Amino acid sequence: MTNEIRVATFAGPGARPEIRTVPWPEVPKKAALVRIACCGVCGTDLHILKGHWPKPLPWPFTLGHELSGEIVEIGPELTRDWPGEPLHVGARVMLPPLMPCHACDWCNRYPEHANKCPNPVYYGRYLGFEKPPHLWGGFAEYVYVDLDMLPGTKIYRVPDDMPHRLASLSEP
Repeated sequence: MTNEIRVATFAGPGARPEIRTVPWPEVPKKAALVRIACCGVCGTDLHILKGHWPKPLPWPFTLGHELSGEIVEIGPELTRDWPGEPLHVGARVMLPPLMPCHACDWCNRYPEHANKCPNPVYYGRYLGFEKPPHLWGGFAEYVYVDLDMLPGTKIYRVPDDMPHRLASLSEP
């Protein structure tokens, strides 16, 4: 196992990617480290890089919200994915990018429609590189999942025979 992970960050619109290295993170009880197998380049990524995104962004950050991979390390309390399928080291997964805040009126009244949360956080968009452990997007070797830190995170197990290219595009 390596002690460092490579991450591509962007400093702002029009900036070239910068490859940085970060230390291998601790994986607490409700967390996992997922080796990125595939990450799409979405039109959203291109709008952001061209400076056409309407909201403030936490530059520098790591893009990539269409991702799939394999769990390489998992905490003892992260045992099931969002629908209830078992998770373990080696499980193939995908992460939907949107994480609702679970604190606003909308999330409390309509939890089944949390995708309309006015205060969401997104993998590959609204989590800056400076936030440890710095692995918040798919343009990296690994992505970090921590349900205590970001309780709106959903993780979905994908079938073993599904190609990662397809899994990365299967945002529910």
